[in-house]
Amino acid sequence: MYSIPPEKKQQIKQIAQSGKMIEAIKEYRLLTNASLKDAKGAVEALMRGDYVDGPAPASPVGGVISGTPNPRSNVTRQGDRRN
Repeated sequence: MYSIPPEKKQQIKQIAQSGKMIEAIKEYRLLTNASLKDAKGAVEALMRGDYVDGPAPASPVGGVISGTPNPRSNVTRQGDRRN
């Protein structure tokens, strides 16, 4: 899960508890750039009270975030296909 300020966690939790789960997920995604799946899981964890702060999840499969290409990917950093 992503590390977010305590006041933002509380705000997102309050939004979700007021029945606006989609708004809470959107707010979480704006703060963290998390995927929809990760954001939904994080907001649900906040509501359960078991959200754990930590680093952002690893880069997606097939992506090049760290500068090291995924050997299983056929796309390079510039988007050119490998032969």
